[in-house]
Amino acid sequence: MGMYDSIELNGIEFQTKAFGRGLAHYKPGDEVTLEVYAQTDEEAAVARTYVYDEVPRRYAVEVYAVEHVIVEDGRIVGLASESDMRDLTYDTFDNYGRDVADGLAHIFGEHRPRRTMSPHRPPVSEMPRRPRRPKPTDTRED
Repeated sequence: MGMYDSIELNGIEFQTKAFGRGLAHYKPGDEVTLEVYAQTDEEAAVARTYVYDEVPRRYAVEVYAVEHVIVEDGRIVGLASESDMRDLTYDTFDNYGRDVADGLAHIFGEHRPRRTMSPHRPPVSEMPRRPRRPKPTDTRED
């Protein structure tokens, strides 16, 4: 699955890519930041990841294993119940941090303005890189 963060709830580990993909390990009460990777080439030229300018006080984030985690005031609370999911229909994010309602607006119409985002991490091209290894020279004799 690549880089992800894990959340341990009731002795079960869930995985998501919505909190920055830094291989972090969270538990209830830990503070989290919802991050979304650039969706277009134009966004990627500005920043690798973005954070939403405003997120609801209480929202759900999808985790692998087809569950959702409730985040309240920026802290993980626990797994979402069916009633939580009904209440948070327009405040749900997928396991990549993308707003589910924004993603379905082209099908069902917009129920609210799209969430705005701000750059969070610099583009990959601006990050420091290790020097490349020199190419091996051909020392064979024919």
